Amino acid sequence: MGLRDDEATRFINVGLWADAEAFHDQIGKYFNPAGGLLPFEFKLRLRALISPDCWRMGGWTLPTSDSEGVL
Repeated sequence: MGLRDDEATRFINVGLWADAEAFHDQIGKYFNPAGGLLPFEFKLRLRALISPDCWRMGGWTLPTSDSEGVL
């Protein structure tokens, strides 16, 4: 399955949170599959929380600001 076909365009949003609790505190309130489809949805959205098993970056820290030109 691709991200775009004749029926719909799929979007993938990626974010970083300090931990699973922060993820649920900040966006968990938007998870309401019982509410049904929103007007713009082709089918219910899927969400997944994944955690890294290891880091390739070694001891580097994640960026604390956006790259130049990012709104």
